[in-house]
Amino acid sequence: MYLRRYSGHVPLHRLWSFATRQGDLVLPEHAHILDCEECRLTLRACLNSESFGSVLLELKSKDDTADRTRFDFQQNMGEHKNHL
Repeated sequence: MYLRRYSGHVPLHRLWSFATRQGDLVLPEHAHILDCEECRLTLRACLNSESFGSVLLELKSKDDTADRTRFDFQQNMGEHKNHL
């Protein structure tokens, strides 16, 4: 199990837990962080923040400046009506 390659990114709550010394990562997660710049930047944000909420705000502010198209939850609310 520990030698299998980690698929996807390491979940944010796992990085926060590791950064705040409340938990540890398994070997494939450590290896993935070494290979993945996005996970390294997220771990760095966790290490430099005082709360999980501030990590979320920092990551959101970085995401807002990205050039990629994002799903705007508020804009699409009108398209999905609840028919109960």
